[in-house]
Amino acid sequence: NEVKDLTMQGRVAEAKAAMNDQVSRHGASLSRIVMEWTRLNETLATNAGNEAIDSIEKSKRNQLISVGGALALSGILGWLTFRKIITPLRALQSSVETISRGDYAKGVPFTADSDEIGALARAVDVLKDGASAMAEQRWVKSHAVQLTGELQGATSLKEFGERLTAGLVPVLGGGVAGLYTPDVESAHLSRVAAYGLADAGDPTKPLALGEGLIGQCASERKPIMLKDVPPDYCRIVSGLGSAPPVRVGVWPLISRDEVLGVFEFASFRVLS
Repeated sequence: NEVKDLTMQGRVAEAKAAMNDQVSRHGASLSRIVMEWTRLNETLATNAGNEAIDSIEKSKRNQLISVGGALALSGILGWLTFRKIITPLRALQSSVETISRGDYAKGVPFTADSDEIGALARAVDVLKDGASAMAEQRWVKSHAVQLTGELQGATSLKEFGERLTAGLVPVLGGGVAGLYTPDVESAHLSRVAAYGLADAGDPTKPLALGEGLIGQCASERKPIMLKDVPPDYCRIVSGLGSAPPVRVGVWPLISRDEVLGVFEFASFRVLS
């Protein structure tokens, strides 16, 4: 419980020190018990030999059996100790070290156990989830700051769209994208920037509100997500090959209840 509480408080170094102290004390206690048990068996064997002097062979056999039993018991106790305590603790230590290196993909072992090891493992799992969430927030904030700084230097809507798509698509894992902005007078949307489109079509063709995914997204003012995209929908092309995307997303860009644009993104991966 002490180790768990320290871990929950983020005091990992103190938790590890407390854990090591407990293991050392219990290990010393187990060693003392084994030594006492061995001495007890040696005493019993000696007494049996003195009382049965007329049967030396039998006494020798009993002594050998006693010593062998003591050694076997010592071995079994050591194996059980290693399996029940040392092995789980080493696994949890390895998990904590993995978390400290910033790797949050690997699961924490022994979280389903109902004993103290399981409680400690669940505390480490909570620590991992918290560290993962903090790392994700740092990732989002750092990229948001970088992208915002790049957008502030744009001098035209076209340059703004090009900087937005060029900065956002690589961060999202790659793919193709387009940015569409509305024409207030005609209530249509036109593409002002694209990223990675092999067959860009006619960028000047306007789309009315409610027309296609872009127009529908602007009309409903909510994201539209497509999965299991058919192969002929579009293709992501590079110098080495091409393939259709697996996910397509369309998001409205809204400020003060006004639709400023629509961002369309297609990629090989599912966004978190």
